[in-house]
Amino acid sequence: MFSLFLNITWLSEELFPPRNSNFLDLVQLIAKLDPVMQEHLQRIKDEEIRDHYLDMRIHNELIQLIGNKVQKIIVDRIKSVIHI
Repeated sequence: MFSLFLNITWLSEELFPPRNSNFLDLVQLIAKLDPVMQEHLQRIKDEEIRDHYLDMRIHNELIQLIGNKVQKIIVDRIKSVIHI
């Protein structure tokens, strides 16, 4: 589990290879707990859908969006502590 957060390098754009990107490893982990994600990944694996939005561009965009949100939360918390 901790290895997911150590490296965000892009090794593969395919799901379920032996060496995958941490992002896709995390997506696969989420699928074990989330039936909607599980169904989505199964449809990708069965080639029922081709456009699955898990390629490198989307991967980088999601990291950027999440990073921006985390940064905003941290800044807002710091500002709230300073104003108290």
